[in-house]
Amino acid sequence: MGAKAITALALIACAVTTHIAHRNRATRIHEKTHHDRHIPWVPLRIPHMPAEPVCTPDPANTVGLSPTKIPRRIIQTWKSVSPKGKWKEWSETIQRLHPTFEYLLFDDDAIERFLSAQYPAILPVYRTIPSPRRAQRYDLFRMLAVQHYGGIYFDMDVVLREPVDDILNASAVFPHEEIIHSQICRQHQQFGRWAEMDCSVEFPQIGQFGFAAEANHKFLAVLVDGMVREFSQPSVHIRYADVYTFTTSGPDYVSRQYERHPELHDNITILHADEASGVEDKFQFGRFGHHEMEGSWRGP
Repeated sequence: MGAKAITALALIACAVTTHIAHRNRATRIHEKTHHDRHIPWVPLRIPHMPAEPVCTPDPANTVGLSPTKIPRRIIQTWKSVSPKGKWKEWSETIQRLHPTFEYLLFDDDAIERFLSAQYPAILPVYRTIPSPRRAQRYDLFRMLAVQHYGGIYFDMDVVLREPVDDILNASAVFPHEEIIHSQICRQHQQFGRWAEMDCSVEFPQIGQFGFAAEANHKFLAVLVDGMVREFSQPSVHIRYADVYTFTTSGPDYVSRQYERHPELHDNITILHADEASGVEDKFQFGRFGHHEMEGSWRGP
């Protein structure tokens, strides 16, 4: 049997195992096998419960695995537990590449349950984030989820080419996103972006479209604390929605916090694209994949 078929069957077994364990609470699950084809599998939805794994690995796949700093766990969030089209394809690719990983998919209801159970003091802040869009809610949630569980977060438009197991013995991992050149900095600075930066000097930007950390990492605590303060008592003028998002919870915010806390750098790995591959070191998750930049966060 080919490697792809084995991986596909492992994913089906994972779904079946989870379905049996939660059969009294799960609303539905669809299974279908076509060997090397994509699996039209819909993750479980567990209603009226704190968020739980939608898919746990087959124990047979985890025998003999060494413990790692970052748990074998992938976390994503979407508008529903049934992503469609390319979103579904990209998500299933991530799952197939990681048959030994636990996989969690949160929709809005699951996020509310998670916050209510684990961070009740932050839930009112989450619900009243002062933004023209809802993107900051998901920026805050991703940090809280990884801070609580430990693991790897990916946006739904991250496309992986290979498994990410090699990063699991780091303490925290963030991708280099791009170099901001002077011209780009000046063009955006007139709209309030990178307000405190010296645009005469180019500078690196760190991404948060995908990142990984062990639970309770200090840098995640710094990021969460800053977001909660800003969303509780806004200090950034909301003139342009995109700029506000980038500045208060997006890659600009993460990059500035990284610069402000050099004492944490020894425990943070910055991923760069593989130079030998010839791939431009821009919106890459190291050698493992890339960010498609679909911009779904700009939705209502």
